[in-house]
Amino acid sequence: MPPKTNNNDEEDELRSSGHWRNVVAVQNPRTKKWDTVLIQFKMLIYFMMTKGLVVPLGFMYKQFHGCFIPVGEAAAAFLKKMRTPKIGKSRNGEDPVPREKGLFLGNVSSVVVADAFTTLCQWKWFSGMQGLFSRVICACLDPANRGRDFAGTVFGGKWFIGQLAGRITWDGLPCLQALSEKSHADYFGVTLARYIAEKLAIYDLRKCGRLLEMKNRFCGDDGLIAYLKISLCTSEHRTFRDLNHRFLAHGGGLTLAVRIFWGDGSVTQMFFWCDGLAKGIDMFTYFNYGEPLLVVHEQPRLGEYSEHEHLVLETTKRRSARGDGGDDDEDNTAYHLYTKRLTKGGHIWELLRGIRRTRPTHSLNVNTLIACARNPKNEWGIIDQGTLEQMDARAPLMLKELWDACGAMQKPLLSIDKANSIVNGKDRVKHNNGGLVVARILRATGRKMVSECKEEGETELSDGRTVTYSTTTSSYDAKGCVTLKACIDAAGGHQSLLNRQVGVLIFCFDFTGVSTITYAKAGWNEISLPPPKKGFLFCAMTTNLSNASLQCLANSIQFPKGGLMWALAREYGSSLGDDWLAKNPPDHKWKGTPELYNAMLAGACGPDKLRETVLRIMKPHGDWLLAAPPCACTVNDLVRALAADGDCDRATLERVRRALSGRVVEAAAETAAEAVPQFGFFEDVSFGALPAKPAAVRRKPAARRAPAARR
Repeated sequence: MPPKTNNNDEEDELRSSGHWRNVVAVQNPRTKKWDTVLIQFKMLIYFMMTKGLVVPLGFMYKQFHGCFIPVGEAAAAFLKKMRTPKIGKSRNGEDPVPREKGLFLGNVSSVVVADAFTTLCQWKWFSGMQGLFSRVICACLDPANRGRDFAGTVFGGKWFIGQLAGRITWDGLPCLQALSEKSHADYFGVTLARYIAEKLAIYDLRKCGRLLEMKNRFCGDDGLIAYLKISLCTSEHRTFRDLNHRFLAHGGGLTLAVRIFWGDGSVTQMFFWCDGLAKGIDMFTYFNYGEPLLVVHEQPRLGEYSEHEHLVLETTKRRSARGDGGDDDEDNTAYHLYTKRLTKGGHIWELLRGIRRTRPTHSLNVNTLIACARNPKNEWGIIDQGTLEQMDARAPLMLKELWDACGAMQKPLLSIDKANSIVNGKDRVKHNNGGLVVARILRATGRKMVSECKEEGETELSDGRTVTYSTTTSSYDAKGCVTLKACIDAAGGHQSLLNRQVGVLIFCFDFTGVSTITYAKAGWNEISLPPPKKGFLFCAMTTNLSNASLQCLANSIQFPKGGLMWALAREYGSSLGDDWLAKNPPDHKWKGTPELYNAMLAGACGPDKLRETVLRIMKPHGDWLLAAPPCACTVNDLVRALAADGDCDRATLERVRRALSGRVVEAAAETAAEAVPQFGFFEDVSFGALPAKPAAVRRKPAARRAPAARR
């Protein structure tokens, strides 16, 4: 039994999003029937490894709203008809659903279970969360990963629960596309109809959308929302100092999307134009629940404006507020709130001091946002309410209506390539700068991936299968070193990646601004080499490594300088001598493994050779994934269990047997890994061009805004 995890991150996630769970089908060995069981989210792998015949039917179950990711059409129909279970009250914040047994919900036909298994096998080649869950399950069940604490690492990780909860309800909308920083809520809202249905690669240069950030709030098992705040920038944020800075950074143009999931199964959907929202906060409209206050330009006098209780005085600042260098067009207007006080001689106006201390600086109140969006006098907010399916259909129209009403067309449209560079920020970590370069070189697909490895993309093999890769970027530092680091952001801290978690790890070494790389060893003359072509050197390697090597990557390890110089010389077609590597081994303080060092040397290459190197490493991973079952039992055992209740016909059972052939490839591929070639030169590859523009699609007429009835 995995140990219980007790950490602040889990408590914070529970407070803001409640308990997340999964629904699985478990064969009862006594009755030979399939039981439907509700289990804790992080206990999925434990159930599959200990209960034998277990097939997931739905991921990310939320009380009163069901599973957001049903596994197949049959499971979706079954889960939709399933009665909402009665769950007891939580004690000390613990999930009332039993950890070891789960909560029995009833029985399910083997036909539904068979369809779920074949769907999971197809999802191995999918993008988004469906592909993520299927591939992670295959990796977790691989014998090389036995002994890992999955409840505290993968499915119990703070990223896996927290970040997926933030984007789970928006992931299927075609008008929203993820940016390269995929583990966060930074998205790209597509405004031009002809691009909405297209999967834009993260390096696409066509201007067709704007930046958008999404937030969700979910009710708990009691139907109530315990935390009515939406946090947008914490006090420790590396880029933004407060909400106003967050909304107006990079010239403004940000849109905030919010969904509230209530206990009656309905969903409230809101969009806010953040330029207007920032001004509403400055002018105390947000403070007044969306009702605009009277704005005057002179000091109010005795007896004036008797019909008002509050008013706002607009003045011009004598000196611009101190900000960062990017806010050249910062508004110098200041607003002051006055309140009316009755005296014997009439009413007078007094400046309400200290009010700015109560203004939101890092988070927004859900009830206040709802009031602001419902007020028809505010063009910068729009609201609607209904089922999740209705809100998915309304989202593109609401987004267009909001942008049209706010004059958003005055803000220039961005390309998704430009949007990526904006969300990265010049003062933030550079972990996805290399990701953009890699995506261009590999001609990555436009299908958006989700991963615990932060920056994950997808490229296609020659036979049509798509395999994922993950990138991290580090700069050549003042000590003359580059660093390799890849890990899981787990509940208990950074932990090593799973064996076979992704097809290829690509470490991007950024040499921007470096003129010379030097190396000196005792008894040797100093050697100097120029930086690599186009400023980047890459190191591609498989994740099929020993636990010791994967742990070295999780702890962060440097590329030995002797090997780095050898790789740079090879990039320029020069030789340092056949015995260079033997005479310049890693330093005795280097804590890596020989396996890891050999993988570094085999995968080191420049931009011109990266694609061929990556495809060579991807092929064995694709062959493994093709035959990897997303269940802990064998296919023959599963087929015998499915045939026990008599619901499945022969054709259904045969589909289950053939499910591991995948979605694209019909014949099973050879599972033998290709031999790693000797260090040598690779042929040049052409990068290709951007895809042609698709044909225009007729725009649907925009619907009128219809605010939902007050709850």
